[in-house]
Amino acid sequence: MPSWLTSLMNLIPLGPSPHEVIAGRIDKPVYMHWDSSCEVSALNFKCTKFNVQTLKDFPSRNHLLAIFLRLGFSIGCFQEARSNSEWSRLLGNVLMKTSAAINGDYGCEVWINLSSPFCVKGGKKIYLSREGVTTVFSDPRILIVRCCSVKVDFYIISAHAPYCKSAGDGAVACEW
Repeated sequence: MPSWLTSLMNLIPLGPSPHEVIAGRIDKPVYMHWDSSCEVSALNFKCTKFNVQTLKDFPSRNHLLAIFLRLGFSIGCFQEARSNSEWSRLLGNVLMKTSAAINGDYGCEVWINLSSPFCVKGGKKIYLSREGVTTVFSDPRILIVRCCSVKVDFYIISAHAPYCKSAGDGAVACEW
């Protein structure tokens, strides 16, 4: 685990670490009983990830939301959003989950288009709902969100890597 993440986690006791959450799911996966009468098909969905360098003002957020919807994305992971606090908001049919920035830096976001189907069960499209999306771990540099619905259970991780020129303690090498 990168030293910067260990340091932050020691300062902010928020429950299980990202490593524990992911390792727990890998070590003890939840197997769904397959019902051959229910044909379930996965759908391909479009995802995006990038450093937005701030989404503190509504016009910037609204502009990015319009692009996100116009390009047909289902999931967006954004870094350097710099939100002042952790929150969850529904704008239109896009659920936005954020982690708070620290000293005006960092902050991650996960956006989920609730109008985008994630699988097909018995010929019927399955969508996520706001209630099925929960924040598992939130930190200025990483946000882990769990998405659950009928026959759908997955995690989305939005993480902010260390800046290559600012880390003199080997954090960049450890990250990659």
